[in-house]
Amino acid sequence: MCLMTTKHHLILTLTIRSGTLLPRSLIEANGFLELFKRNTQGKLEEKGTHFMDEIFDSAQQMERLPEDLLSFSRMGRAEMMRTSVSLDRLAQKALRILLNEAEGRDIIWDIKPLPEVRGDAVMLQMVITNLISNALKFTRPRKQAIIEIGSIQPESEPVIYVKITGPALT
Repeated sequence: MCLMTTKHHLILTLTIRSGTLLPRSLIEANGFLELFKRNTQGKLEEKGTHFMDEIFDSAQQMERLPEDLLSFSRMGRAEMMRTSVSLDRLAQKALRILLNEAEGRDIIWDIKPLPEVRGDAVMLQMVITNLISNALKFTRPRKQAIIEIGSIQPESEPVIYVKITGPALT
């Protein structure tokens, strides 16, 4: 068995196991969190309410983990379909997908024009969505964040970046 096949088998096994055990655990945890929330409604300080919201957000992200692992596993086995892809469109789609993660936050989006490239649209969508999602996660504790999405072309191939800045962020 080659290394790639072993790696895909391992990812698939992990995905199946996490796909059955993780949701049940999350349902139980969310149930307890809901009870706690009801019992402490109006009694928690702002910081406590913030922590509770963070726990719920993390649980939602964990619910997506098995599907993300399955997608990653499929990516390695699938043949790349190289076509002309508008990275501008992919970035806009990623922002729509991640709308809930940015809701209620003070985020200044600085989206520069992105090039059209040749590549696999599905893989590129996953990469761009993941980059923007990470920027949202890393800036979550900040009151305000500036997230810049752009590209540079130092050689013949464009380099896409997601840059985060803001108060107290280095």
